[in-house]
Amino acid sequence: MRELSDFCGGWMMSAENTEQEKRYDDSVVNLPFIHRASAFTDIVFTNSFTATEKLEGETVYLEFRQVSGAVKVFRGETLLGEHDGMVSAFRVKLTDEAHAGETYEIRAEVRPRGRSDGNFIFGRVTVVSVSRSHFDLDGCGGPGVYIAADVSGEKAQLRVKTKITNPNNYDVVSFSVETDAGVPVASKTEKPTEADTVIDLPLPELWGGQKDAHLYVLKAALVRDTTVLDNLELPFGVKTFEIQEDKFFRVNGLKLPLNGVTLSDCSHLKTDKILLEMLDANAIATDSLPAKADLLQECDRTGTVVWFDMPYSGEETDFDDLRDFLRQNRNHPSLAFICCSEAADTAYAARFMAVCKENAPDVFTALRRGIADPSPLPEELPDVIAVAIKGESAEDDFTALRGRFEDLKAACPDASFALFASAPDGRRTAETGEETSMSESDLCVWHEKLWNVFYRDKSTIGFFAGQLTDAKGGAGSAGLVTYDRRYIRDPFWFYKSQFSATAFVKICAAELAKVNVKKPDIKCYTNTPPVTLTVDGNAKRPYKGEELYDGVYVFRKVALKNKISTVEAAAGDRKDTAKITFEKSK
Repeated sequence: MRELSDFCGGWMMSAENTEQEKRYDDSVVNLPFIHRASAFTDIVFTNSFTATEKLEGETVYLEFRQVSGAVKVFRGETLLGEHDGMVSAFRVKLTDEAHAGETYEIRAEVRPRGRSDGNFIFGRVTVVSVSRSHFDLDGCGGPGVYIAADVSGEKAQLRVKTKITNPNNYDVVSFSVETDAGVPVASKTEKPTEADTVIDLPLPELWGGQKDAHLYVLKAALVRDTTVLDNLELPFGVKTFEIQEDKFFRVNGLKLPLNGVTLSDCSHLKTDKILLEMLDANAIATDSLPAKADLLQECDRTGTVVWFDMPYSGEETDFDDLRDFLRQNRNHPSLAFICCSEAADTAYAARFMAVCKENAPDVFTALRRGIADPSPLPEELPDVIAVAIKGESAEDDFTALRGRFEDLKAACPDASFALFASAPDGRRTAETGEETSMSESDLCVWHEKLWNVFYRDKSTIGFFAGQLTDAKGGAGSAGLVTYDRRYIRDPFWFYKSQFSATAFVKICAAELAKVNVKKPDIKCYTNTPPVTLTVDGNAKRPYKGEELYDGVYVFRKVALKNKISTVEAAAGDRKDTAKITFEKSK
């Protein structure tokens, strides 16, 4: 039987530092370890593992969840394996046959590489023990069992491929398919083979996004006589993703406009899940799947579509990492798009798409391009072209940028398009070189105009509204939410007015807590018009909102009678209040 045990504690770390404020020489760390990649040139992690009686005679692997950089793993002076990647897991075989009481000295030598957020991560490590005959653990870090589902009408066929290490003529593989509630729906037993095992699944419950995120579990057991040698469970979903001639994304034949955000910092997944539900975002774009949280599994459960931006170095290792990532994760129903970096040339992009199609043919390929990027596109276009509207674009430029966007669409008539808001970070550099700050109310206007100029006609498959949260440590203020998740900025509520069908109203809090005019303008967002505003409970004289855009309303010259006034916005049966302090200018 397969056994997993945590191996994350007590690692000794020695590092060649490029900074002096904090040194890690001979420090004990518990995994996962995350730090700025620029702080190190080389790191050595060491630990020891002693086999227990339970592991007597077992084959033992070490599974590294993620190491962002080039790593070589040694047992004593013996090289067990090496890996150079950013996002994929990998394994090394510690021993073919463990002996109780035997101690293994483990050393991992790492040359760190920074992710898009500039961080290096050494992820969780797990000890995997199995019988000598087992589902393959050597191939690309994958599970050794792979699933593809073909849906036709009211039935589905599962094609399950298994790969066995040290197979035996007396072995059989027993499969059972269960709902995520544990109800069995299908089963089959066959001899181990490289060929596909076909399992019929009548009247399948389809994975359909947030409304119908139905999941199944495939349980596979390698059996000799009556002894279970190895076993695993693999969650999966049955669904179809399509982009039809109208160039829109469909799940199980139904059009699904993608309303999403970018999520690079995945270290607070529980909190971010709540924020995404509040926002009613049905998609996320990410370039990081860290060891602290299995983002894909969470998105499978919540029905959130995942757009994955593959990290780019321009080296051969990128394609190895891409292949490994796809083989490890192609069973996840939430994984819909794999995107190639805008830095890629045509040859790189073409090979990128070929690797995707070979290893995960039901996942769409995408290529990121600037709106006025002169770089040539590959001869064979990807399924989707991702266009980022940069934060340095002033709102007044949006109309001109829209024209460039139309030119790009005309040049690629067979491609679909997705839009990404690369929001301003709140800082501006004047012609004099002086840095100025962009107010939150101005940031709101930037997002409002961007949405209305670029997405109002819904001509793209999806819109991603910039970063959900700020960069680590609060550097920059481009996120819809602060890094600590304690303050939700007004642009978050604007996008909720566009994304969400759940009735709400929200008074814009930016620059409203203290005012120096007796009759300020007050803005609010709602998806349930009309909206009215009252001051200090005076329901006899409500203010009526003036619609600026869909979901955006302003109340002009609201008279404040007291030093501290309470204003209340009402839309349908939804209400929101705010307190405003009036202070005269000095």
